[in-house]
Amino acid sequence: LRERRFLAYVGRHTVLALGLAMAAPLIPLYYVRELGASDVWIGLIGTAHAALTMAGYFLWRAPARRRGAAWVLVPSTLGAALFPALLSVTRLELAVPIIVGVNAFCLAGIELALFDALLKAVPQGQTVRFAAFDQGAGNFAGMTGPLLGAVLATAVGIPLGLLAASAVALLGAGLFAASVISTRRTE
Repeated sequence: LRERRFLAYVGRHTVLALGLAMAAPLIPLYYVRELGASDVWIGLIGTAHAALTMAGYFLWRAPARRRGAAWVLVPSTLGAALFPALLSVTRLELAVPIIVGVNAFCLAGIELALFDALLKAVPQGQTVRFAAFDQGAGNFAGMTGPLLGAVLATAVGIPLGLLAASAVALLGAGLFAASVISTRRTE
């Protein structure tokens, strides 16, 4: 409890993970129920996701090395957090693989930058214990988020459930952005 920097990181990470997890079960339902996407389109969406995830891992590395992981973390969290909202208002099948591809690119950036942010937040010599705690908090969000998203979608519909998930994820992304801005000001 004395490690406020770490607890703040875990809080930001958990809020972001909760929002992204809330959207996870709603996304394929949106494709089928709201867009009426065919099997071919769903396959194309999956292909775009896989291809741009791999491209993201490759393309985010250079800026992360040159400017630091925080430079990657802020735009990638904001992009991934906006994805459910953008998807919820999309009615054109052709736009979905593009939006999904941008999201996959952002998710790759998050994965590359989060670990670096975690390492900066843990005290020296305590990486394993603190990383395990962070992983547990992320797993808790990963277990509860889909249930919360499904309950919301049942109550208000899939598009509004996606908007709510996006709002939670945007809160997490905003907390990361505020932390980066605060850190830069003190430096």
